[in-house]
Amino acid sequence: IGLGASSDGHYSYDDFKDAQFPDVIESAIRKGFVPVKPDQDNKIYFRPKEYATREFVAYTAVHALNYQLNEEKVDEWADGAEITYPKEASKAVSTQILSLIDNSFLPNRELTVREKEIALKRIAEIIKSLDNNGEGKGVVQYVAGVRTTELNYELDEINRKV
Repeated sequence: IGLGASSDGHYSYDDFKDAQFPDVIESAIRKGFVPVKPDQDNKIYFRPKEYATREFVAYTAVHALNYQLNEEKVDEWADGAEITYPKEASKAVSTQILSLIDNSFLPNRELTVREKEIALKRIAEIIKSLDNNGEGKGVVQYVAGVRTTELNYELDEINRKV
């Protein structure tokens, strides 16, 4: 994921002085990993001393993992109307980063220690599955019946073609 620190000293959120690592937060904001919305006074607060909510974790995780966000199955959830970022919540649940609790997402509830452990473990598994150095990673397997073409990348010295 790689969050290089912002070193220009300009912050897009107004409570950066409360943050232990303001440059890392700024980098995450600039990369689109963190949802930021101005309040009625056009101020943006990150609130670094507050615990992360389930919806914040969902948003941050799926954007950091660069997922395509085309699912939205929150209508079936008991609290689907309360969710600000339904595509992110849906993706976090479908990828098992977070789970529903009695068919509810509980977007504003603070993440529990156990949920944090599960989310971090699942994110690490997802990142590892994208690693091309592992056994069986980066290998394309075709379903029966899919047409494939063999390509020959050897240079034809006589005709100067590939």
